[in-house]
Amino acid sequence: MFPHQTARVMSMKEEIMEMKIAGYAQYDMAQHLGISEGRVSQLVKEVLQEKTAQLAETVDQYRTMELERINRQILAWHMKARIDARASDVYLSWVERRHKLLGLEINRTEISGRNGGAISISASQINLSLLDDEELV
Repeated sequence: MFPHQTARVMSMKEEIMEMKIAGYAQYDMAQHLGISEGRVSQLVKEVLQEKTAQLAETVDQYRTMELERINRQILAWHMKARIDARASDVYLSWVERRHKLLGLEINRTEISGRNGGAISISASQINLSLLDDEELV
């Protein structure tokens, strides 16, 4: 919540969110609280922005904590991985986890034709009648 908000506004925001979650229309919320639908819309938007900011901060804090934990595991397994195959697998799994968390890992599958060349497909070449129901899903 913003520090300059009055207790009344904070109370309305809480009530509006409860009503929004329960499925009330903005008109009904406005009638219940004695404010305009435009004000209800504005308060809903403010609450969602606040919640989004809180969530982003929480996610950042969790990511930082998780990266610290992963980095410690990487350091712990680094020397062992140089002499033990099993330890190197564990080490590699921690490194991969770190890369995924940082968004550094991209999984991509490519299909190539004869001699690594491109595959040319046209819609007229595809016969969907040869596929059963499971294959079409």
